[in-house]
Amino acid sequence: MDRKDVVLEAPPPPQKRMELQSIENFEAEMAIFDAAKVMTATTQPIPQHLPKKPKRTIDAGALEAERKAREEMGNENWIGKLLEYRQAHPARLISGALPRNQGIEYKEVPINSSIIRFAFAVEFAESPQQFGGANLSFSNKKDAKQWAAKKALDWLIGNNCMASTGKRTIDAEALEAKKAAREEIGNNNWVGKLLEYRNAHPVTAPSRVAPSGARPGLDYKEENLNSGIIRFAYTIEIEESTQTFGGADLPFSNKQDAKQYAAKKAIDWLIANNHMPSDGSARFSKPPPPMHLP
Repeated sequence: MDRKDVVLEAPPPPQKRMELQSIENFEAEMAIFDAAKVMTATTQPIPQHLPKKPKRTIDAGALEAERKAREEMGNENWIGKLLEYRQAHPARLISGALPRNQGIEYKEVPINSSIIRFAFAVEFAESPQQFGGANLSFSNKKDAKQWAAKKALDWLIGNNCMASTGKRTIDAEALEAKKAAREEIGNNNWVGKLLEYRNAHPVTAPSRVAPSGARPGLDYKEENLNSGIIRFAYTIEIEESTQTFGGADLPFSNKQDAKQYAAKKAIDWLIANNHMPSDGSARFSKPPPPMHLP
C-alpha cells in the first residue's frame, strides 16, 4: 500500500477517572445545603394578616324609633306645608324687612355615631325653641329635615296657629280686626308723623316723666303678652291726652306694625280734638291775610 494512502486517525481523549466521594464529605455538603435553605426561609417576609374591621352596628331602639317616625310622617310634604304657612304669614324684622330664608331656619345637627346618620333642627319666628334635633336621627337628610318640619307644624297646631288639617286657624273677628288695622295703617309712617308733630309742638313742662332717651310728651311702651306664639303690642302716651293709645287688644306679628298702629291711634285723637289738621300735618296752615277792598 502506498504510503500516501495511509490516513492517520487522532487518538481518543483520555477517560477521566471518577473518583468516589467519601461519605463524610457528602454528609458535610448536605449539611451546608440544608443550613442555606433554613437561612433563606427565615429571611423571607412572613405575610401579615390585618385585623378585620368591626361591623357597624346601631342601637335597635334607634332603628325602631326611626321606623315609628317614618310612619308618623307618612307621605306628606311637611317641609312644603311649613313653607306654605310662612308664605301666607310672613315674618318681618323690626325694620320691616323680610328675614333670611323667609323666617325658617334649618340647621344640620352633628351625630356622633359609628354609622352615617343625619338630624336637623328648625327655628321660626313664632317660637323661641328648636324642633327636631339629635334625639332622633335618620339614614338620609331628607327624612331628617321632614321630621323637623313635622314637629314645628305640630307646635303650630298645638298653639292654635294652624288647624289639625295643616291650615291656619284664628278667630274670625280677630282676623277681620287685624286686616282692618293693616289697611288703616297702609304705607304711611305714622311714627314719623307723630314725631314731626311733637318736634313742632315741644313740651316744656311735661306732666309725666319720660323714660331715659324718650322724647318728652311722647312715650312708647311695649306690652307683655302672655301668648303661646310671639306677638307684639305697643301703647303710647302723649302730653295732650290722659289716655293711652294702642295696646294688647290688637297684637301684631312684628314690632313695627304694633308701633305704627299705636302712633296712628294717637294721631286720630289729635285730629279729632283739633290738635292736628285732618291731613296729618304737623301744623295748621296759616290763614290767608284779609283782603282789602278798594
